[in-house]
Amino acid sequence: MPLPKDIRRKLSELGRPKKAADEPSDTPAEAKEQRDSAPADRSPAAPDTKPEAPPQPTTRRGASVVPPAAPSADAPKGRLGPMCRQRLKQRLQQSLGAEQDEARERSFGPARSIEEVLPGEVVENQLGPIYVARIRAADVMPVPGLVERFVETRQRSDLAAVHHEFAVLSEADPAKVVFLDTETTGLASVPLFLCGIMRYAGDALVIEQMLARDYTEEPALLWRVQSVLEATDVLVTYNGRTFDLPFIHDRMVYHLLDYSFSGEHIDLLPHARRLYRGVFPDCRLQTLELRLCGFPERRDDIPGEDIPQAYHDFVATSNAGILAPIFRHNARDLVALCDVMLRIIAAGSGRPSA
Repeated sequence: MPLPKDIRRKLSELGRPKKAADEPSDTPAEAKEQRDSAPADRSPAAPDTKPEAPPQPTTRRGASVVPPAAPSADAPKGRLGPMCRQRLKQRLQQSLGAEQDEARERSFGPARSIEEVLPGEVVENQLGPIYVARIRAADVMPVPGLVERFVETRQRSDLAAVHHEFAVLSEADPAKVVFLDTETTGLASVPLFLCGIMRYAGDALVIEQMLARDYTEEPALLWRVQSVLEATDVLVTYNGRTFDLPFIHDRMVYHLLDYSFSGEHIDLLPHARRLYRGVFPDCRLQTLELRLCGFPERRDDIPGEDIPQAYHDFVATSNAGILAPIFRHNARDLVALCDVMLRIIAAGSGRPSA
């Protein structure tokens, strides 16, 4: 009995030599049989060509622009570390400090010590140190015959006829007639930093300027001023009844100090207004020293409204050169105060002033 056809085909295939695995199949059926019998390769096939590069950004004129590099995984994300911030802060402070120093030097000149600007000494009292300087009035503003006229005026017998306030001049000790002018950092509730007085000593009028070198020395300055007031028989001021003495009183109360003044007080501002209102443009002391006394115009003076800031700048920088115009301003006010008083008395008595 002949064998079935499919068995014969299988036997003939067993006797035929096998083809290499990489040889292509002769027939589509064999190729399909090899593809189906081969183990599946689960890795993706490598592409035959490189992936297309993304388009490069271009400028309006077509020039290529290099894209920014991607940030590193280790780079700080939007914030500096503490050490970086500290170093940056130090560099900024150094840079700003140098610029501020240069600006101050341009504004105030090279740094100078207080001894260079105003020779004096540090004086201690119960509340601490202050700086005290003395200078002759003639060295500030040489006014011919000022000392002689002061001595002669005190010896006049008609002072009461001029005004009853002036009568006390003939009775007081000339060394205890004190001209006073203050410099403050404002109009009220702020520190007093400079008090200038002028009095007769020997054969000259001598100016004494008392300075608080910083805000902490104000109590010691007030203590010194109080000691001056206690030894004064006649105090001469310009608007001192409204400003200087109330200011000193308020600052002493603020520092819990005892204030007392029992001497006579001559405030020249009301007398100047009585005689010269409408005669001169105003009755400011600087106007009177120009129009009444004939003093030369102040060319190196500091305006009164700039004095507070100048003192604050001095405290911040320790550059005493800033205070030089304030010392001159205060000293010249004292000299003008004396000359204005003598001329007011002369005008009130009908006598010509020198």
